[in-house]
Amino acid sequence: MKTLRTLFVLLTIVAFSCKEPKSDFLVNQSLLGNWQVYESGYSPGGDYVIDEVPTDPLKYIQFGKDQAFESNYEGLEEVHYFNVVEENGRPILHLYTDQPGDEIRDNEQLVYKYRMEIREDKLKLMYVYCIEGCHLGLIRLE
Repeated sequence: MKTLRTLFVLLTIVAFSCKEPKSDFLVNQSLLGNWQVYESGYSPGGDYVIDEVPTDPLKYIQFGKDQAFESNYEGLEEVHYFNVVEENGRPILHLYTDQPGDEIRDNEQLVYKYRMEIREDKLKLMYVYCIEGCHLGLIRLE
């Protein structure tokens, strides 16, 4: 009986000491790479408006290794790091100007926060704090 109890305690310690990924989103979906911004959506108080983003000049977002982030899209130029976390079972993209490290940072260090969806080679970023809805539509660049 004592051996069984010791084995149970050891298995419990091992199970809780294993480091899990921040989000299954990064494991199951390939976020890393280059993405072209092709549309932006917003609601000015009436109907939802979707504007096409011109391809000249090309607007992009790049998700790199080690949480590196780069973009020339308006408002995202000063963002240099990202982190994907799960909130209520959904992947949430956190953007930072400074390196976030392994821990989820306080909201005061957070620059932007987006809900995310990937379907095939399309990524949709939906700004969390936009009451009537707003999003960026991106397609994967080869």
